[in-house]
Amino acid sequence: MALAKVDPALGGMLLRLSTLAVAAWLVAPRAFAAELGPESGPFSVEVHAFAGQGFIVTTGSNYLDPDTKHGSFQLSDVGVNFTKNLVDKLRVGIQLFAQYFGPTGNYNARADWFYLD
Repeated sequence: MALAKVDPALGGMLLRLSTLAVAAWLVAPRAFAAELGPESGPFSVEVHAFAGQGFIVTTGSNYLDPDTKHGSFQLSDVGVNFTKNLVDKLRVGIQLFAQYFGPTGNYNARADWFYLD
């Protein structure tokens, strides 16, 4: 019985992906929130943030990077949101978001959402 041959490029890519997955699992931080100012004071603001890193591999549609056949880390985003209780039944929030998505994003921050509730 003959064993199927694995393309060396595919084997290398799988090794890199599995190494990346293990490393991400080992160093993945917990999500935390912070409250700025005294809890019920007029300058009290809740702050939450996140960051994400992506990885893309494709054999066609190289729209992010000309060499995504070997993989590209040109996918990442960050965000921070702020919420504040204005009065007992009125809360305001806003989120700022930035991304690096190959040629379509250069970490230019923009208001992603806001609300009055």
